Amino acid sequence: MKKSTPATHKIILEDFPPVTSGRNVLERKQKLRDAIKKDLGDRRLNRARKQCRGKHLFLNVKYYLLKTTVSGSSQKDLDNLIKILFDVIPDYISQHSKTKEFEGLGLVKDDKDIFGICCEKEIVEPPRKEGLELEISIIKE
Repeated sequence: MKKSTPATHKIILEDFPPVTSGRNVLERKQKLRDAIKKDLGDRRLNRARKQCRGKHLFLNVKYYLLKTTVSGSSQKDLDNLIKILFDVIPDYISQHSKTKEFEGLGLVKDDKDIFGICCEKEIVEPPRKEGLELEISIIKE
């Protein structure tokens, strides 16, 4: 396994329920993109774009899901959670980018530049809020 640099960029979304595909999938992707943009701010986002473009990336993702008895909420699958994140990281939101109408974060041209992932979920109880933490590192080649 290749080593990566320490986290180049860290994003923390608190009080942001992690979403999966389903109804209104484009709207869900846009909300995630907008929340990440807000957390980073323009300056950090532009720096992240410059540092990540064309590099092999490693993502460390942790989802915080509220403990509940409602079917579907705390039982979200990691593969469905990560899919939406992967769809907003490129220049254009995946599966909606044929016309390049919906802007993504622009961290990578497409998700082929993601070479490693560590993904986990933690079930939390109030007062802890749902959310996610994302650390982006560059893999040393």
